[in-house]
Amino acid sequence: SLINNCTQPFESLLEKFLVRVFAKLNDSKETVRKAASTSLSAVAAKYSVEVVAPLLLRVIEKQPSPKIRTSTIEFGLHILACEGGVAFFSSAAPSLSSQSPAAVSAGATAFVKQLLALATDKNIDVRRAGGAALTLAYTLCKEAVLYHLFELNIPAQAPVRKVLETQVSNFDRECELYRAGELEAKQAVEAKPLLRPSSPSPVVPTRTTSTVSRKEAVQQPPSNNYDSATYEEREVKKEKPEEVRSRIEPRRDIHFVSDAPPPLEHSPTAMGDVLAFLSAAYLPKDKETGLRDIGALSRTKSVSIWERGFDEALSLVLSLLRDESEVVREVAAVILREMIENQAAFFVDTYKLVLERLCERHRDMSRNVCVAVDSAVESCLRFFDTRRMLRSLIPVVKDAEPPMLQAAVKLVGKTVYRVSVEDLFEMVEDLLQPLFTAFGSANAEVRKSVVFTLVDMHMVMGEELTPHLSALNKSQLRLVMIYINRMNDAKAAAK
Repeated sequence: SLINNCTQPFESLLEKFLVRVFAKLNDSKETVRKAASTSLSAVAAKYSVEVVAPLLLRVIEKQPSPKIRTSTIEFGLHILACEGGVAFFSSAAPSLSSQSPAAVSAGATAFVKQLLALATDKNIDVRRAGGAALTLAYTLCKEAVLYHLFELNIPAQAPVRKVLETQVSNFDRECELYRAGELEAKQAVEAKPLLRPSSPSPVVPTRTTSTVSRKEAVQQPPSNNYDSATYEEREVKKEKPEEVRSRIEPRRDIHFVSDAPPPLEHSPTAMGDVLAFLSAAYLPKDKETGLRDIGALSRTKSVSIWERGFDEALSLVLSLLRDESEVVREVAAVILREMIENQAAFFVDTYKLVLERLCERHRDMSRNVCVAVDSAVESCLRFFDTRRMLRSLIPVVKDAEPPMLQAAVKLVGKTVYRVSVEDLFEMVEDLLQPLFTAFGSANAEVRKSVVFTLVDMHMVMGEELTPHLSALNKSQLRLVMIYINRMNDAKAAAK
């Protein structure tokens, strides 16, 4: 009654009121739960999204109770699905055509960032509700979600992208299109007048410089209405790389040969050109060309190139490991191996993401892709910090499902031989817990991999591992000990 009759005065008390009402949604009495639900319906009817959303955000931040946080998110789902949700989320990010910060709402921005965090919360109920709310936000305004997703660093992006990939069809492709749109918008702002012809017909200017970058060649505007077109229209009107190349007068210093990419100027600008080309590439042939250019850059010794472009380059390479083309997947795995071997220092914060994607592809339908992935894994073992690598594998084993789980468990077995005994003892409890869980898998190949990995750990740690195996049931322990004894007998016979 207060909400219906005293809407404006009651607004100042709304936050305190919501905290108490959300707590009553889980009350043992049905009448109390119904009364709380009715009160929330009155809030949704009387107050706008712009008023309620910031209050919900503060409740989520202040309340440690998972039940209250879950109820808050679910109520947020209700009000955001009503009229006004689209406008609210649309104000959370600048448009591709206008990067003006003035158009961005601080409240909407904070709300989207909170949803990104909630989608990967430790509590399963909060995580499920957060994922549903994030998916709704993406449905209402995908630009707002993608804008703030790509503001995160690569390791923070990975779990959020995993959530959205399960809920949104063709999510990887949507990300590629959005990044391509960002690059085009940035180029439109920074482009020289030469790239913005004012005449009604297309103009291809004659170059007087010694080189033409691929980005300039591929992204020549087809008409004078380029700047006013929407992003979707530009996608339709944009010429294919081959068509653009055929329009450029052949010269000795331009080498657009299908089998040999043009020579790159090894500088941050060249890296930007390569990333722009690869982000916009659609044909497998162009993706392969862009990947090989990244491989060429990885062999340079310039730190400045990779300080600026590593995150985006790695994101593109990992996304192309899931490409529909077998050739593109194989080349992506090969280039990832080259990046690991030549620029290993930049991978320190991305071990989990890289290992997760390699384990995912180890059972690819193409044998060539599998061989390339195995080679990349071997490079990880040789060039990564194996202690940090083993620590990164723990959550991979914990969260993975077969057949990816099998690959992760096998990789643990290979890694334990490359860490010191002291380091292995330090993390043995954390490592054994997900392995024991995997031992209960319905997949026979996973169980077999766990047995062999436990045997590998025993070869490194010796009998001091045995007390830690007490959590296994009798049949599991008997099986592990049989293989340990066989390994010991084989070692004794070899001596």
